[in-house]
Amino acid sequence: MERRHGNLAALGLGSLGVVLGGIGVLLFSDRGRRMLRTAGERIWQAPDRFEFWNEPIQEELERIKDTLNQLSKTLQEAQS
Repeated sequence: MERRHGNLAALGLGSLGVVLGGIGVLLFSDRGRRMLRTAGERIWQAPDRFEFWNEPIQEELERIKDTLNQLSKTLQEAQS
């Protein structure tokens, strides 16, 4: 049982080392900083893009809703 806990601890510490090493590469390399900067800019611009995207999606959902209502009405009439 003690050996199992030791193996799990070593696995956890090894995983932590890999994660921290990956973060270090991102923070200390030019390419990593560029990637983080680009990701930050995209996140910053995301609300504007969602706003632009929201109206067409709402219109499409309304069309789908209308179509489903028409289909439901037609099926109910066919069953009567």
